[in-house]
Amino acid sequence: MASEEGVCEYIYAKLAKQAGITLPDTHLFELSDSRLFAIQRFDREDQRRIFSASAAGLLGADWRLPSLDYEQLIRLAYPLTRSNTPTREIFRRMIFNLFSGNQDDHAKNWNFLQDDSGNWSLSPAFDITFSPNPYYEHSTSFKGFEKAPSKEAILNLAKLAGEDKPFAVIKEVVDAVENFPQLAKQYSVKPAAIKEVTKVLNELYNQNKGLLKG
Repeated sequence: MASEEGVCEYIYAKLAKQAGITLPDTHLFELSDSRLFAIQRFDREDQRRIFSASAAGLLGADWRLPSLDYEQLIRLAYPLTRSNTPTREIFRRMIFNLFSGNQDDHAKNWNFLQDDSGNWSLSPAFDITFSPNPYYEHSTSFKGFEKAPSKEAILNLAKLAGEDKPFAVIKEVVDAVENFPQLAKQYSVKPAAIKEVTKVLNELYNQNKGLLKG
């Protein structure tokens, strides 16, 4: 799987975009002996640096340990940005992480940007890739659940985020994630790697498919 990391991250970026998640431009460099994933920096504008801060920095959370909950993240985003647009985006990314096996969703992988007028916004997504741990537990928990959150927990988080169509979002995300095998074959990912990822994705779907029912 290690030799396929670059192309898999590129495919995950495509899946996330299909799921309606905001990402910077991405590119796959095809070299003679490897394929490397690249993503455009979102904290630069021309030659000027845009001020950014991670959730870890803003909350004093240790990103090396499971120290963040999506409830905290949403409660941070709304007063900071004064908008439900970023909180709904967080909800969508949360659902994508849950179904795609991106379990390295720690506090340093959530970022906020501040413009010259002092206005804050949620940064585009980054570090989204296949990264399951042996117990399928996430670095950022779902209202106390480290994995397989209850429907009640997800609906509470949706309400907190101002997302009034949570089941539609969940279906859009799941439909996008299900495109992994097709895209992986298109980009000539090794069959063994496709099998490994698809096995985990199927397990995660079975763990969480109850969330698809309204």
